[in-house]
Amino acid sequence: MNRIFFLFFLLISTSTLLVAQTNTTFFKDERMYKSVKEKKANYKLVVTLNKEGIKNKKLIFIEKNIVLWEKFFFDNQPTGIWVYRTATGEIIRTIDYSNIYLTDTNDFIFDNLSEPNTIVNNCLVRNFSIPTLFTERLNLDDLNKVYYKLLTNNEGEIIEIKIKRGKYPELEFELYRVLNLLKNETFNFKSNEYLSVFKVRLG
Repeated sequence: MNRIFFLFFLLISTSTLLVAQTNTTFFKDERMYKSVKEKKANYKLVVTLNKEGIKNKKLIFIEKNIVLWEKFFFDNQPTGIWVYRTATGEIIRTIDYSNIYLTDTNDFIFDNLSEPNTIVNNCLVRNFSIPTLFTERLNLDDLNKVYYKLLTNNEGEIIEIKIKRGKYPELEFELYRVLNLLKNETFNFKSNEYLSVFKVRLG
């Protein structure tokens, strides 16, 4: 009898470990230093730990019962479709992180930036755009640097775009979107790569 009970307990314990564990926490601000009760919260963080030990996160910003934005992370990488809304619930912007590659810091050597490229710089200046309401919601700094790398084939065509993971994924996605506009251009980068930084100035 004891053996049957032990086997039953072991089966239940194993099944519990295989099921994803979900934890929901509420915060007053996005820094999430201290949790609060749901009634006092503006931010809702839902963390799911799967059986491989990888965390899926969903961060929701709520104000006056309206969801102003939703952000999703898989293993601390932005993922899925992020949605931003006005105070009346209208969508400002959606960002699809399905195809963007945010690299780790070690992939960039900051003291070895490439010589500025006129075509790349002009494209960024003309096309990089963040709505004012969007920037206010993000609480951006006055000057934000986003590092990136372009890799080309022997014909000079861009085959890969890498963006350094930083503080604001929204800026990184916009940079990624604009750099994709260069896919029809050809370049003569040294060693088939171009490493640079784009400075996002507000106001």
